[in-house]
This record gives sequence, C-alpha cells and structure tokens, in this order.
Amino acid sequence: MKLRKNYGITPEQHKRQIAGQGGKCAICQCGLADLSPQSVHVDHCHASGTLRGVLCGSCNVGLGSFRDSEQFLLRAITYLRAGGVWIHAETFREAA
Repeated sequence: MKLRKNYGITPEQHKRQIAGQGGKCAICQCGLADLSPQSVHVDHCHASGTLRGVLCGSCNVGLGSFRDSEQFLLRAITYLRAGGVWIHAETFREAA
C-alpha cells in the first residue's frame, strides 16, 4: 500500500489508526487483521482529501457505490426499514 504517496501517512500512522479503531473496520466492525492487506482501505473524502478512517474492502466499496452521499445512504436505510418498495411484494410471498 502506498500510504505516503496516496494519503501522506506513514505505515506507523496507519497502524496507530487501526489500533485506535480497536483493530476493526470503522463501519462494520470486522477484524482488519483477519483480512488480506489488499482488503484494508484508508477511507478519505474525495472532495477535500481528509482522511476519515480505515475500512474493510466491502465497506469502502459500499461508500463508493453511494458516492459518499449521506442523502443516498439515508434513503437506503429508509428503503431497507420499509422492506423495499416493490408494489406487488405480496404476490411473490404468496407464490413462495
């Protein structure tokens, strides 16, 4: 991982950040030590470059998929809590 070139931090700073997070992904709390180095990501704001934390690959991709938008993430939470928006969901439940 090119920490200094990409994020301006040393490997020691990276290790300290992970330790400060309890060795876990800042979002899903999975153990980062259990992952391959390629699956551990420094998360940062693409607009400002500000470092936010260390994430597992899945959470990093998830944030990227939502384009780091709080609005999109809140809509996704609302969607999940509502059970989706499929108009004829009962049709599929009855058929199952």
